[in-house]
Amino acid sequence: MPTPDFGLYRSYSSTTKLFDMSRAMLGHKDFSVIVQRRAPSPKPWRWEIYRLGRKSPIEFSKVFFETITEASRAGEKALALLLSECSD
Repeated sequence: MPTPDFGLYRSYSSTTKLFDMSRAMLGHKDFSVIVQRRAPSPKPWRWEIYRLGRKSPIEFSKVFFETITEASRAGEKALALLLSECSD
């Protein structure tokens, strides 16, 4: 089942190479980090982690970010942590 196109900035966990994760979890494509505008400026961006087949996020940032890039990087770190906790 393909990931729905929300028309938003999307960064897949399979592209994460900066974090020390097991090889099995590194290629895990069931999860994705989505960055969405959820608040007014100056910090409107929030990352959300989705799992394939779910309509609601399984985790999201409690803080908001000034740029999409900041939110995406923080979301990728959160996803790496989530996946490393699952592999233990």
